[in-house]
Amino acid sequence: ESKNPDGTWKFECQHGEPECVGNILEVCIMQQLNWDVNMYLPVISCMEGADDPISSAKGCVSALSSVSYDAVKKCASGKEGNKLEHAMGAKTEALSPPHKYVPWIVINGEHTDELQNEAQTNLVALVCKLYKGKRPAECSNLEAGMQNAGDTELDWA
Repeated sequence: ESKNPDGTWKFECQHGEPECVGNILEVCIMQQLNWDVNMYLPVISCMEGADDPISSAKGCVSALSSVSYDAVKKCASGKEGNKLEHAMGAKTEALSPPHKYVPWIVINGEHTDELQNEAQTNLVALVCKLYKGKRPAECSNLEAGMQNAGDTELDWA
């Protein structure tokens, strides 16, 4: 990214300008939904699951949140969205160790090749292994499934 004369930022994204536009829309959605992951993740998942995340944004926002798409568009097309996206970029650049590829998975402030591989192989199992609170039902279901998997006879082996 580079700073424009008016104090805003110009972003360069790995997949070009449409990715930058999508990123700004998404960070505005996150902000409009008060940074509540339970509120914004379904909207962003909807967008990312579409062939064209930008054109799907309006439908995803309308169907899956109480936020006005006009408010999201206003944020994304103005200085607020630019500032929010710059803050996200600054967080990415501040990662230690610095990210070398995407996705760069950080768990509890730490990135290792082992965590990266475990997260990409079975994220639920990794979360269950590392979670310190009361274990959610998904962890018990996962353990039961793993035990039953060992009893399965493989007819192709």
